[in-house]
Amino acid sequence: MTLEDMLNHFAVIRTTFETLEVMGDHPEIRGEFLEIIANAKGDLCRDLAESRRLGLATASDLPELDAFKSRLVEMATHGERRRVLDAMMQVDVFEAISLSAAALNGGAPGSIYRYDFRPDHSLDKIGDLSSSEFTARVFDDLIATVSDDANYSNQHAFDKHVFPKFVALMFAYYCSIDPMQYGSEGS
Repeated sequence: MTLEDMLNHFAVIRTTFETLEVMGDHPEIRGEFLEIIANAKGDLCRDLAESRRLGLATASDLPELDAFKSRLVEMATHGERRRVLDAMMQVDVFEAISLSAAALNGGAPGSIYRYDFRPDHSLDKIGDLSSSEFTARVFDDLIATVSDDANYSNQHAFDKHVFPKFVALMFAYYCSIDPMQYGSEGS
């Protein structure tokens, strides 16, 4: 299973949340939709754990672990422009989340996305590890984020915490294998 293949699980979850928002008033229908989300979440956790266990061999053999580590550390410390991530990854999530957060909090939308490690995988704890071990811990962090039920309370929570983290990881991966196309736009 490649990282790109895992996007299918995200598509199922996001589409189901969208449908649930429109049709989820009926308890039976809501239950069915939540079961679809739970199944896709389980599949995603399984595939991420398998990729982590195999040392990313199934994730297209990350050939440049040092470049991957460097790019992800840069995204965690300095960030990346949201519009660049949306454009490069052909998604509409990074700026949308910023706009949504600004509307909820009454502030201005932020233009920079920073990769956010969970406390047990903070950059302080894993930043000095070898590139190989760092990458494994990044997957542990992503698995913990994907597994966290709090990130599935609604589509906004999922889009804010889970989906962009995965897409940012993919972006760092693409930067490591094709820096001319993906790695030139820093913050």
